[in-house]
Amino acid sequence: MRLISYLKSPIDHRSSGRREYITVQGIGKLKAAFKSVLTFYSWIEGVAEGGFTRNDFVMSQTSPVEYFDYEGGSVEFEVQFSFPCSGIVTRVGEGFIISPAIKIEPVKTPSIVVMLLAPGTLPYVVATETNILAIPNNESAVMVDTNNGELRCSGNILGKSKSARIIINRNPGLPFYRAGFNETLSTIKGPGRISAVWRPVARSFEELAIAFHPSQIQPLKSNSMNFDNLAHHLGVPETSSTKNPEDFIVGDGAGVRYTLRLRLDHGLGRHESHELPVLVS
Repeated sequence: MRLISYLKSPIDHRSSGRREYITVQGIGKLKAAFKSVLTFYSWIEGVAEGGFTRNDFVMSQTSPVEYFDYEGGSVEFEVQFSFPCSGIVTRVGEGFIISPAIKIEPVKTPSIVVMLLAPGTLPYVVATETNILAIPNNESAVMVDTNNGELRCSGNILGKSKSARIIINRNPGLPFYRAGFNETLSTIKGPGRISAVWRPVARSFEELAIAFHPSQIQPLKSNSMNFDNLAHHLGVPETSSTKNPEDFIVGDGAGVRYTLRLRLDHGLGRHESHELPVLVS
């Protein structure tokens, strides 16, 4: 595990057998300490050149966490990577990252959050409630198969549609991303045969513990906790160094609602669609 700190207080970690511990020094007594699921997210407020980047986070599924306080004001707690992180960083720097986290609230000093970021492991389990996407009026249907940790689609598009798309949607359930994030798996023009294969993404990176003060998140400051720096620590390429930047999937899994969608476009803004939930674990 690698520890990254944006704190003013000294912080370090130690290993004991298979267990990892983090110690924050000089913060005194605590009011509370708890573990949770944390979603750190970024969005652009405004349009065109007048837009500016915002960062924030939400915590859910909180429960108390055991800690040890020592003379001199140090606090120690065990690090547990209870599930792999998931998320997406779009080509314009928006997105979200979900991970386990610990929050400690000292009596006299600012609160501290530690994100615990671990890579996913293959294979995933992928499942759907039904095995067909169908648009009856158009007589178009796509069969869906979920074997060996992947999702396979194939079918025929009939009628007079201008184009057809198979889309996987990732939705973290945040107010700024009500429609989620779409990834087009396959596109055809006019009627014809359509097929697609989708596999959940699992990246390889070192386990990370990132400590920061919630009150000091600054999106445009290079030495502060923000979404850009979080993405950098996870190996996301900088868009400025990429000729044709694309959305980058950090990982699939916890905290994300997945939907598979068949969409037929008829022109002039008219379309038909059918979708079904996808379970990823």
